Amino acid sequence: MTVTIILYLAAIGQIILLSYYYPEKIMRRVNQILTNFPAITHPKLYAVENGDVLAKKGIVRFKLITRFTLYLGLFLLSLSVITNTPLNDAMVTLFAMVQFIPFMLMEIIELKHYKLMRQNNENHKRSADLKRRQYFDYISPLKFSLAAIMFAIYIAFNLYRNNFNLAWGSDGLITLVTIIGVHIYFAIVVVWMMYGKKLDPHKETKDRDRHIGGVVHTTLYVSIAMSTFLLIYGLLQHYQLDPWEPIALSIYFQLCAYLGLGTILKVNSIEKINFEVYRDDAPACKTS
Repeated sequence: MTVTIILYLAAIGQIILLSYYYPEKIMRRVNQILTNFPAITHPKLYAVENGDVLAKKGIVRFKLITRFTLYLGLFLLSLSVITNTPLNDAMVTLFAMVQFIPFMLMEIIELKHYKLMRQNNENHKRSADLKRRQYFDYISPLKFSLAAIMFAIYIAFNLYRNNFNLAWGSDGLITLVTIIGVHIYFAIVVVWMMYGKKLDPHKETKDRDRHIGGVVHTTLYVSIAMSTFLLIYGLLQHYQLDPWEPIALSIYFQLCAYLGLGTILKVNSIEKINFEVYRDDAPACKTS
C-alpha cells in the first residue's frame, strides 16, 4: 500500500512538473519578452514580418497542447485509481514521452527561428573573438570526473550483471548501446555549441558563453542522472523489486526536466540577456 501511494505521488509530481509548471514558466517568459521587447523597438528579435503575432499564436498552441497532456494525465491517473489498475513502466514512460513532445516542438521552432535570423542578418562587418573556447572553461574537472566515474560504474555493473556476455538483442546490450549513444549525442551537441555556427547572429559573446555553459552543465547533470538511474533500475530488477520500477522512472523523468529545462531557463533568464542588440541601430556583435 505504501509503495502504491508513493507511486501515485510520483505520478502527480510528473504531471504537474512537465505539463503545468515548466510550460507556465516558458509561457510567462515568452509573454514577458513580447511585452518588454516588441517588434517596433527590437525588430531584429523577430525573424519574419508579424513575428510577434506568430509568436503569440505559437504560445496559444503550446498552451493547448500542454493543457491537453495535463488533463490527460489527471484522467489516466484517476482511471488507474478507480479501476485499481497499477501504473507500470510502460505507462509512465509512454506518458512522459507525450509530455516532452511540446518542448521538442518548441525547440525545433526555435532552431528554425534562428536560421531565419541568420538569413536576414545583412551586417557582414563583424569582429571576431580570438579566444578559443575550452570545455573546462564551463565546467569544473571535479564535476566532469564525477560524471565519468558514474558512467564507468554503470558500465561495469551492466557487464557484471550480464556475466560479461552481452548477447545480441539482450536488455544489457540494448541499454549499453543506448547510454553510449546518448553520451555521443551529448558530445556532438556540446562541440557544436562551442565551435559551430552561431545560432543567434545578434547575441553578445557573453550571452552566448553563458548559454553554452548552461548546455554543458545540462548534459553533464543529465549524464550523472542517467548513469545513476540505470544503476538503481538495474538493482531493482536484480532484486525483483518490480513495484518500485515505475516510481524510479517517474522520478528520473522529473529529474531530467529539472536538470534540463530548469538549468537552461535559469541560465538564460531574461534579466541576464542583453536585448539591446536586437534594436535597428544596434552595433554588430562578435562572431565567436
